[in-house]
Amino acid sequence: MSARTLSVVVVAAAFVVAATAPALAQDAPSASTPPAAAPPAQDAAAAPHPGRGQKMMARFAAANTTHDGKLTLAQAQAGMPMVARYFDQIDVQHHGYVTLDDIRAFWRARRAARANP
Repeated sequence: MSARTLSVVVVAAAFVVAATAPALAQDAPSASTPPAAAPPAQDAAAAPHPGRGQKMMARFAAANTTHDGKLTLAQAQAGMPMVARYFDQIDVQHHGYVTLDDIRAFWRARRAARANP
């Protein structure tokens, strides 16, 4: 395994750990503790579908054939067609590539815009 591939795997693992750590850190309620009130409902923009982030990370890693954390338009066309479709809108700084953070920010903004027309 090359150092670059190992770096991508370590970064992906860090994202997974960061995403699941809050859930793992919560203590299970004891038998004498009354159940907590249900959390307030979140709107669609703030509550993405479970597992979507992991799927996106896996698809990004597969499409990113250079393993540099940057997806070019050609890589997006080959592995992430929806990213390719909106590539120019996602690449707001016009670098010629997008990162996973750029893609996430774009989809968050789209969900928020649809939730608040």
